Amino acid sequence: MGKNRTMKNITFLSLAFIIISFTSCSHTQENTALTDHGLQFKSLAARWDEAIPLGNGMLGALIWKKGENLRFSLDRADLWDLRPMHHLEGPEYRYKWVYENWKNDTYENVQKVFDKPYDQTAAPSKIPAAALEFDIEKMGDVQSVRLSVHDALCEVKWENGMTMKSFVSATQPAGWFRFEGVKNNDLKPMLIPPAYTSKGDEEKADTHSGQDLRRLGYPAGTLKKEENSITYEQEGW
Repeated sequence: MGKNRTMKNITFLSLAFIIISFTSCSHTQENTALTDHGLQFKSLAARWDEAIPLGNGMLGALIWKKGENLRFSLDRADLWDLRPMHHLEGPEYRYKWVYENWKNDTYENVQKVFDKPYDQTAAPSKIPAAALEFDIEKMGDVQSVRLSVHDALCEVKWENGMTMKSFVSATQPAGWFRFEGVKNNDLKPMLIPPAYTSKGDEEKADTHSGQDLRRLGYPAGTLKKEENSITYEQEGW
């Protein structure tokens, strides 16, 4: 990175999913109001763009199955690579300038300045947050996947009786998940950093950044595991 570039730290796990509870409690009776509305499936989606969506406009999560893992793809609306891009700045670049080019049928000038750089340079770019994964290979087949519009709750049920419930707060930058009926202690969260330094092409298929994240040139982040927390810290723009 250049000497004159100001870097900032992003602590991804502080985004959100920081509480996990394993319990063998029996299923509680649910409020049946409006239960006919929502999304219902017989299996977890195998692609991020077909996943169960949760979010509040700022914090979001996509729940799906990647390989043998249950995956929470986490994101925030304000996570962008904001390095200085001088060719996108200038006093002439105002709404009036855009409007005049549209009016004069010369809108290609606007596209040349604001659209083409997204395809030609690493930034500006939306960047994803980390992901959480759980190894569910031993849990058997999924019985149902449901997203309730009434209470904004995602519920996954397995044929062995285990369930997972998750939601994102409507007012706070936080989300929760809860597993019930877990038969062993093997179900532990794994924090998966974005593929900023990945050497393979595996992550390209499920990133919503719009480009290969390695182009951003970020150094490797640090993953810190403690007894009750996992934190990923990434230096970036």
